[in-house]
Amino acid sequence: MKLTWKQGVAAALCVVAVTVAWVKFGANIFLQGRTVIGTTELKALDAGNAGINIVVARPWFTDSVLVLNVGEPDADRDFDRIDATRCLLQCAKHLENEPFKRLYLANKWTRLYYLDAADVRDLGRRYRTGESWNNAGLYIEVARYARTLNDSLAFKPGTGALAQITNVDNWNTMMGNLMR
Repeated sequence: MKLTWKQGVAAALCVVAVTVAWVKFGANIFLQGRTVIGTTELKALDAGNAGINIVVARPWFTDSVLVLNVGEPDADRDFDRIDATRCLLQCAKHLENEPFKRLYLANKWTRLYYLDAADVRDLGRRYRTGESWNNAGLYIEVARYARTLNDSLAFKPGTGALAQITNVDNWNTMMGNLMR
């Protein structure tokens, strides 16, 4: 079958459109993995999460890890480190019974830190019960559990009289990196 010039151009444009759609949508979905907590579920956890683009996904080829990705919020949404930490703790609470070994913290799907599953479950349980100063202390403590991708502690914990200042600085650095 011989195509006319116009039919050839139309076929080429269709191929380009399908390829662009795959790169824009399909490849992202394939590379991100299976969604465990999406933006809809995040909003269901707390109506204040509307417009926040945080997703927890399980990569396709492993069941032992989850990735919590912090993406760009909706244009009309103010989004700060406190919001991101609250969402992280709400996700930790939701993941208490989910099987995994590590929760990677990522910005635009680039992994920056990870938390061991036991620490995530502990944070989730403590957030659910309001154990730590009615959860205010947990916001700062999240950074204490963070590890770098080479398995070392991401931040040196504060000690002595200036411990809380150091811990706040560690939290601020961690959340700043996640929200670039």
